Amino acid sequence: MMPVILSAFLIVLLVHLSQGKQTVALGTCLWTSSDGYSSEEKYDKNSQICCEQSGVHKSKDDQNNDLKCCGNKTFRIDTEICCDNRVFNSHITLGQNAGQRQICCNTKLHLETNQRECCGNDYIKRDTDCCNGKPFNSSTHYCADDMNIVLRGLDTCGVNVHYNRSHQKCCGDSRLHNIPDTQGECCGEEIINSSTHQCCEWSKKKIIQPSSGQCCGKGVYNSSSEICCRGNVFPSYNGVRDCCGDTFINKSNSREECCSLQRINRDKEICCDGKVYSITNITSPACCGKQLYSSIEKRCCNKKTLVSKTAPDCEGPISTKSSESLCGTLPYDPKKDLCCNNKIHQEAKKHGKRCCDPTTQVYFPGNETCCSSKVQHISLRCSEHPTTSTTGITSILTTLAPHLSGVCRICSSAWEPKNIMKSIKSIDICTKSAIEIKVNQVYTPRSGTMQTYPWTQLKVTYRVNLYKSSSNNNLVHMGKIFDLLLPCSCMNIQNMKNKSYLLLTNIEFNKRDIFVGDGDLIFPLKRKVRKRIAVKSRKCPKYIVKNIKSLLQKSAFVR
Repeated sequence: MMPVILSAFLIVLLVHLSQGKQTVALGTCLWTSSDGYSSEEKYDKNSQICCEQSGVHKSKDDQNNDLKCCGNKTFRIDTEICCDNRVFNSHITLGQNAGQRQICCNTKLHLETNQRECCGNDYIKRDTDCCNGKPFNSSTHYCADDMNIVLRGLDTCGVNVHYNRSHQKCCGDSRLHNIPDTQGECCGEEIINSSTHQCCEWSKKKIIQPSSGQCCGKGVYNSSSEICCRGNVFPSYNGVRDCCGDTFINKSNSREECCSLQRINRDKEICCDGKVYSITNITSPACCGKQLYSSIEKRCCNKKTLVSKTAPDCEGPISTKSSESLCGTLPYDPKKDLCCNNKIHQEAKKHGKRCCDPTTQVYFPGNETCCSSKVQHISLRCSEHPTTSTTGITSILTTLAPHLSGVCRICSSAWEPKNIMKSIKSIDICTKSAIEIKVNQVYTPRSGTMQTYPWTQLKVTYRVNLYKSSSNNNLVHMGKIFDLLLPCSCMNIQNMKNKSYLLLTNIEFNKRDIFVGDGDLIFPLKRKVRKRIAVKSRKCPKYIVKNIKSLLQKSAFVR
């Protein structure tokens, strides 16, 4: 009887021990000491931690408190803080700040408050701007590419090179030219005079060519008498020739055909759904989809299956291939892309751009216009050209002087209460976005700062894009702070603080600094203004009309 009882006891004891045993999770700890020696040792990930400067330690102390690495030591995460590889109490223990919690910003300790946040080593107010770990004043400077703090009125060219657009131009994102930004056009890193030359692109390289012609490969061609086929120029013979890859076919020659950008002779070859076959040894050649067959021996069913001549009749529907839109010889999507003189601009139509005929250029009608085959800012009429001083340098004050149009109507008599209704009646209100904004602050340049023309900065809160009020994407910007920069300055703008407005614009809000101008409009939110916009919207495209009606129905904040 005793052996049976003893055996049962041992079985129960073994089961208990096996249940209480924890699986060991081994890892390798690689660490380097302060004197530069590297070491390697195994450790249990369940009960130990690996510190880069001191090796393996217990993950909990004797009181079962969690530990973490701090330089060549460990610290309790509930009562201590690690800063610059040194351990401190998480709360001040002595003095007037005793009991207050500390926070580490990079390598420096600060007293924690919910009104501030870290910016590098500094602990700044939450409404202060931070750029690459450095605080800055957004009324006088801006953060370029999230890296460099730059004085407003200046831009960056390349890495850490600042320049003034009033007398310099940056081409190729890295090369500066000592002419105003409004003069000439960039072609790669070079400057060209658009009245005498144009910039062509071939094999991803920018090439300067005379303006008397259209770009084709490394040269230009005359579209009235020549054709351009993938960089090669051929006589068109009054439209008799069509491009086929990098060569051509004669439309008047019924024996020539273009198959997958390859010229073929119909007497010797056949094109089967883009695949070329030789037919010199085939009797009665025909195509079945991409397959070549002899119609004397076989039949094609549903344009894809070959069967014997003696097989039963074909069954099932005959498939058809939808026609493909071509730009020159290349396929494109006409719903999203633009084909401008045989050049494809991907998603240009989707973003509201148009061709500047008869060139290959596109322009955005919100702030640009096409005049005599040249794209220029909408503020310039087609007959206008930048005036030139006696030194030959374009006057930046002439080209950048604030126009009392677009967003700068706010500084004109058109914004006076008695005239604002007439103003709405005479302008184009059809834009892609109608954004409710609240103006938090109004800044103008301090005296002595570098500026080429009057401007004003509005720090605004993005409330809602009323044209997209039913889309979840609209929540992305809600409550976000942006800086609107207006190319004008007047008392009307100074009085905008702490008030809500409606901004009609085609500009995407995808940067912190938003430069608005002649293509944008700002309106006060008043009942009469809403009614006049509703009447005016009937002449907008249908999708704009639908959006404006939705705007007017849902803008309960309008007084």
